[in-house]
Amino acid sequence: MGWTLGYMTNITTGLPKVPKLELYLITTPVFLAVVIITSILIILGLISIFFACKFRRQQYKALGQNSRI
Repeated sequence: MGWTLGYMTNITTGLPKVPKLELYLITTPVFLAVVIITSILIILGLISIFFACKFRRQQYKALGQNSRI
């Protein structure tokens, strides 16, 4: 294993360097817009989950009251 590892490290030093990929730069206004829209969607989702749980709880309470009559 020693000579194979040495051979591979010796060969890889001779490989040509790959140019760096240019990453898409996100400008500050675009980033802020994405953050704000994501935050609004998360807040709306949490509010809808809260009201759905509250509505479901009211249905269960109504079912419990009807069964006692």
